[in-house]
Order: sequence, then C-alpha cells, then structure tokens
Amino acid sequence: MRRFLLPFLLALLAVTPVAAQTEASVYARLYPDPIAGPHARVRVMSLLDDPSWRDAVSNSYPVRLEWTLQLWQRGSGFLGLGGKAGEKVEWKEMIQRNSILGVYEVTTEAAGEHIPPQQFKTLDELAVGIGKAWELADFAPRSRGTWYYRVTLKLSTLTDDEIAKLDRFSSPTQRGDADPGALQRLINRVLLNINLPSQTLTGQSPDFHWR
Repeated sequence: MRRFLLPFLLALLAVTPVAAQTEASVYARLYPDPIAGPHARVRVMSLLDDPSWRDAVSNSYPVRLEWTLQLWQRGSGFLGLGGKAGEKVEWKEMIQRNSILGVYEVTTEAAGEHIPPQQFKTLDELAVGIGKAWELADFAPRSRGTWYYRVTLKLSTLTDDEIAKLDRFSSPTQRGDADPGALQRLINRVLLNINLPSQTLTGQSPDFHWR
C-alpha cells in the first residue's frame, strides 16, 4: 500500500496483489479507515501482463506513469446531471531498468516531493510492486452530497531525446566502466521504436454519500 498525506509524503506499505487480468486497468475507491479517517485508494492492475509494456521495460525503455485523481459531485438533476468537479491531485512514476545494478527502478514524484527509488530484481517483482495501491490520505469531499472519484493514468515511453539524456546521465562509460549490453539495448530500441506503446487508462469509483 502506498500512501502520501497531502502535501506531505508517508512511507510506502505493501498490500496483497490481486489475480492477474488479461488487460491493464485502474480503479479508485473511498476507503473508510476508522482510525486514520476516510481516504482514496487507487491502483493499476496487470500492467506488465501487456506484452508491449513488458517488452518496453525489459528493453530498457523508461516508462512514464502520470496519475490524475479527481473528486466529482453528482448533480441534483435526472441521473445526477449538473454535477461539478471537485479537488484533484496529480503525481508521476517512472519505471526504468538500471543496467549497471541489474535491477528495475521505480521513481515517484508526488506532492512536489521525490520518493527514493524502489528497486526490483525481476520483472515479476516489478509487476507486484507497481500493482500496489496508492492511498491518498485526507483526500475526501469537503461538503455534503453524492460523490465519486475519477482516475486517469497516462502511460508512455520516453522520447528518443529524453532517453539520450538519461543515457548520458547514467551511462557507465561516464565512470570509465565497460557496458557490454549497450549494443544490444540499442538494437532493441531501434526495433521497439517502430511501435512505441502509449495508453490512457480511466476508472471511476462507485458513488458514495458524504455528510
């Protein structure tokens, strides 16, 4: 379980992963914690079950995840028409293979702060890690009514220019070390660049009543 208290960040906590699905999806829920108080819970499921994303990560393409979670209030009209948008929060993650250490890293920027990278030895471990839920403390309605959460996750690989900048920054040759995997990564990137994946996932929570 991953939690940050807006505008402050709290530690990342683990939750049990759900069963794999054939397609990636996102969901949002209001979690009625009786101790810490109600908060929003969001997660992405089965992202690396998609071969295009799994191939992108395994071939050293950094993958960007841009999250937006927004509160919406139902209107009083027919079928809830006339609703209005409430507060929203945004944060970003980036998945990248560190070829020097032989691990996958996930870096996060949330509420203007950077969370230290998490490291995973295998793609399977990475899949479990990025499937853990985000919990947004103190992100709930401020007024009475019928509300719901709407979550959007934009997925994209970095551009060639962004990748080149990352390579210059992280290349082991900058430290005088040989990098035997550089040629293979270049070949993989050329092949994968023909059809770089991008995707936008959306989800909506069930309605909940706030008093």
